Amino acid sequence: MAPNCAAALARSCALAPSTERMRFSKVLVWLADYQQHILPSNSNYIQSEEVEKRPDFMNKTMQFIRTWMLAIALVLGVVLYFLGDALLPSASDKDFAMHCIKTLQPILIFVMLTITFCKVEPRSLRLARWHGYLLALQTVGFLGAALALLWCDAAHRPIAEGALLCFICPTATSAAVITDKLKGSVSGVVSYTFLANILAALFIPALASLFLPSQQDFLPSLWRILSKVFPMLIFPFFVAWSIRTFFPQMLKIILAIKDLAFYIWAVCLTLAITTSTSALLHSHAPFTILMSICCVSFVSCALQFGLGRVVGRRYGEMVAASQGIGQKNTVFAIWAGFTFFDPLSSLAGGFYSIFHNLWNSYQLAQQNKQQRRA
Repeated sequence: MAPNCAAALARSCALAPSTERMRFSKVLVWLADYQQHILPSNSNYIQSEEVEKRPDFMNKTMQFIRTWMLAIALVLGVVLYFLGDALLPSASDKDFAMHCIKTLQPILIFVMLTITFCKVEPRSLRLARWHGYLLALQTVGFLGAALALLWCDAAHRPIAEGALLCFICPTATSAAVITDKLKGSVSGVVSYTFLANILAALFIPALASLFLPSQQDFLPSLWRILSKVFPMLIFPFFVAWSIRTFFPQMLKIILAIKDLAFYIWAVCLTLAITTSTSALLHSHAPFTILMSICCVSFVSCALQFGLGRVVGRRYGEMVAASQGIGQKNTVFAIWAGFTFFDPLSSLAGGFYSIFHNLWNSYQLAQQNKQQRRA
């Protein structure tokens, strides 16, 4: 209102006598001073009151949940198992609940992958030199664990088999989601995911045929892995490509929902930890064997994330390379352990899931802190 009053007074001053003009000029000077000094401070005061009225607690709560979503999912997975164990009356009900979880997991992963691949331009998928280095590192770790199987007795074989699974296990389907959150190259991770799945599909059946002669033959086991891994990886890619090509409006709707794939993966992780908790608590192995499998999972996780960062830094792809080799499809690792090796070795996938998701939760928290400072 002050600028309007000053304009009206200025028009009146132009029509008034000289003595009145002097009075009006003093009023104009006062109004100018009021507009320059008092109005800004008053508006700042009003804005500060509006900020104080905002639900600051709710904003901080939602930010905390988004930052530590993966760690929260780990805790919820354990809690969900104990709730089901306490509330479900019979063993058949508990078995049916676990069957529902195992059926729901591939569906959620399929939806999550489709949403993630919608962000990727198929023409941007190219092979890079760092892909070859990471594949070589995985192969060396796998062969080292395979050689250890020759020297282990029956009691310690699950430890070596757990290490083998941690190295040869393909890249997690959620690696593209976390890479996108960490501002890395999604296309680079997706390209490496294809290569890592091919590597696992060839090496695991070969090892099962060579070192475990009582298991399935090479071709049946190869087909079983291909039928398990490739549909989960390939089909979402082609569905996303079809959406990008033929349904642009649907693509806009999918991309408009922020972080949808990330939260779907949090649900998948919760269910995966529930199944791992069930396998751990139903195991009758000695405590030292369980702790050894846990230590092997931790060392292999830290080693692969670290080597991935070293290789990726050289080619300007530190995030993509680290996630590509470090974040594993632990659902596949658990299944492969039950299918080809000692079922106890499948616990390595559960432990690895805890370690790599805790590391990713920490990275997401650090990035959010840097963004707030910026």
